[in-house]
Amino acid sequence: MTTSKSLASVSRRKVLGGVAAAAAVTALPRRVRSQGARSVKLSLPWVAEGSSLFTFVARHNGYWAKHGLNVELLRGTGSVAAAQGVATGQFDFSFPAASASILQAVKGLPTVLLGACAYDATQGVAVPVDSPIKVPKDLEGHKMGSVVASGEYPFLPAFAERAGFDLSKVDIQQVDVQIRERLLADKQVDAISGFGTSMIPALASKGVDVRLMLYSKYGITNYGNTLVTRPEVLQKDPALCEAIVDGCMQAIKFSLLNPQEASDIFFKEVPEMAMSSSAHEQIRIGLGVINLVSFSPTVREKGLGFMEPAAIKDMTELTLKYVVKDGKMPVIDSLYTNQFVGKIKLSDSEIQSAQAAVHDFTKYLS
Repeated sequence: MTTSKSLASVSRRKVLGGVAAAAAVTALPRRVRSQGARSVKLSLPWVAEGSSLFTFVARHNGYWAKHGLNVELLRGTGSVAAAQGVATGQFDFSFPAASASILQAVKGLPTVLLGACAYDATQGVAVPVDSPIKVPKDLEGHKMGSVVASGEYPFLPAFAERAGFDLSKVDIQQVDVQIRERLLADKQVDAISGFGTSMIPALASKGVDVRLMLYSKYGITNYGNTLVTRPEVLQKDPALCEAIVDGCMQAIKFSLLNPQEASDIFFKEVPEMAMSSSAHEQIRIGLGVINLVSFSPTVREKGLGFMEPAAIKDMTELTLKYVVKDGKMPVIDSLYTNQFVGKIKLSDSEIQSAQAAVHDFTKYLS
């Protein structure tokens, strides 16, 4: 692989300022707390955006309140940090990309997956729609901005291997997540790697149309945001775990069937987001993309949230091969449980309606 280089055009002060701003894990706005309700902390994997919108719907619509819970939503600083926060007891629940939780388990930290919130993490490489880069092979000889600490970065070699291009011929520039999208918009790089649910809305809402070359299209299994807790919480308080899962799955179904109403709820719950001129378009696109990857044959057959054992095994093997190369294969059944999922389903007509609503967003993924 070409040695990663820092992009000199951005000042060190600006980069460090962005990192510091992202590092704070703070509570997001919430409604008045119900008297006597149990308080629970749930960390987002990142800032409030389309991919985490359903959690605000769950809170607003009372899906957790009916179980006697006040759920405090916390801003996150990335999937790995969200999974680590659960493992170390900073909070009891989060929903990082599934691979981040598996990574912690492989390292020996206590995490367990409770239910899939999306069936594709949208890990991939984004390029402008008018770029000469049409297929992964075309990345050779071009400059790509990548965040080394990002969850998709360790799997770039797997993507290159399966997509049939030479990663050593790609000029990889090490960049900060706070300025990654701007570098592509300003044409300082030809492509960027990351999670499409974050990159696409940020760019498309500002008029920069992009297309994402998905890792998953080349046989790399990577579930998206997935509810996580510690095994001890699952063992000692299964009713709490079930309540958290139930609220999330009800909210995901609502957001799939009522995307505009779900967006309106989001801006009521996070009103400061509306201060940005591009926020409404950004959330519309973000929700559209996450809804698009919330479908799979699994959802139709087994209900929302169900996790396929083969998929968990594939992700674990990929983690051992590309991330923790000296790690030990854990017992797969210890990494996840399906005991709380599959209860909330969509009818055939509901699936058709939800799929029709996301048709326009297919142009972003390839």
